[in-house]
Amino acid sequence: EATDHELALLGMRAETTYDVAVTAVAADGSQETVALTFATGSLPRHMPVVDATVSEPAAMAPGVTIFNARIWGPGDSATCQPPTPEDAGWIIGVDAEGEVVWYYRTLLEVTDVSATGRGTLLVSVHDVIIREIDMLGTTVRELGTRVATEYAPVDFAGNGYVGEDTVPIEVDSAHHELYERPDGNLITISTEVIDLDPEAFVGLCDGVVDLDGNPVSDPTAIISDVVVELTPDGEVVQEWPLADYFDPEERPGAEMCANPNPIAPPNWFYPDRGDLRDWTHANAAVVDDATNTLLVSIRHLDAVIGIRYAEDADGPAGELLWVLSPDGTLELVSGEHSLHGHAVEPQGDGTILYYDNGNRRPGTIPEGGDVPPYSRAVLYRIDPASGTAEQLWEHRDVTPEGTPVFALFLSDADRLANGDVLITHGGVATDDNVLYSRIVEVVPGADGAEDRIVFDLTVGDRTGLGITSYRAERLPSLYFGELGSTGD
Repeated sequence: EATDHELALLGMRAETTYDVAVTAVAADGSQETVALTFATGSLPRHMPVVDATVSEPAAMAPGVTIFNARIWGPGDSATCQPPTPEDAGWIIGVDAEGEVVWYYRTLLEVTDVSATGRGTLLVSVHDVIIREIDMLGTTVRELGTRVATEYAPVDFAGNGYVGEDTVPIEVDSAHHELYERPDGNLITISTEVIDLDPEAFVGLCDGVVDLDGNPVSDPTAIISDVVVELTPDGEVVQEWPLADYFDPEERPGAEMCANPNPIAPPNWFYPDRGDLRDWTHANAAVVDDATNTLLVSIRHLDAVIGIRYAEDADGPAGELLWVLSPDGTLELVSGEHSLHGHAVEPQGDGTILYYDNGNRRPGTIPEGGDVPPYSRAVLYRIDPASGTAEQLWEHRDVTPEGTPVFALFLSDADRLANGDVLITHGGVATDDNVLYSRIVEVVPGADGAEDRIVFDLTVGDRTGLGITSYRAERLPSLYFGELGSTGD
């Protein structure tokens, strides 16, 4: 009986005129249609540059590709406009032709973005805020970690993290991973500080210098990751501290003798603790319900691990089941190990899809070889019963200059509904050290055939302003979840 209604009209391109038909249906079945004309405005001045090539539209998985975009520095003012503070955090949606049809921007950097069954998005804001937004950009709820509310409540530009409606939660951070379980609980990754026994690490970093030639001292304290499950209101359901599974003395990892990058998470989370080493740097945590396994990607230990998620007939919850790494518990019987990887994704059949960044890969430049470094998406079959793993597939790309794509950091690999793989080469650098990202949809080759790239999107212009994306996701449309049941 209401006479006022609101409907979200989504998915339109900028500077385009659309004919819109609105039909009202009364309780008795009678209806009336009103024809409207709607003209969209221009994109914001500092919208990150995106450029797409679509070679086989019929082979693509349908939907809208969404991804975050981060601007790195002011860039070259001769070729681009410097960003304003309002442009720190972006989420961008493009259609099948790579045209921007949706965006969201915020004062603070955005990292992970994932869809809920309610037609909303969960957004990790600067790795310390959990925010849920609807597709009109309205905040539905916001949870603030201890870093945001207590330890470091403003960013480097002086912007505060929390607002009047932010609900404090009892975890230190919420970084790299954020998604909703079928029961509404949230999975994310938090952090903790662990003091070390100084005597156990005496001499570990002797002779090591940082990029500026400064000597690196032996570590005295580390930042370790804690995978966390939260209720929708932010109450802790269960935690999996990675220090329960690894000992920093036995497994110091790749960054124990690296001076911390002050702007990289999690180094800036604890401003009062001084020289903390980023020990584990986990970047993905996802539950494989088919095998009752919590999968965790641990970048600085070059590992993917499997933990029993819930108690079952085979053992207790929280038990470490396997470790896939060069010094792990699984023997890799074919292919090669992944190094400094990202975004492990279970496939439901005992396989995992993974992005292998390939940092410090033996045999590549500058790791003692003459082969250029490279990154890849890779598929492994995991067989805990036999204690083995095998590589089933990999995909590598080349840059426009013909060199192997090497993503130093960030990155993602997702299986799409049609079997294709959406790969985000996150932190790629040009020869002039301009950062950019490349998002491709790959049709895996069958029976020895080569893979085909059917969608190829570059984030950033590769010349002036550095822009990167952490992960990308293909939504079936902008009217997904419960929103899709009310109209399209």
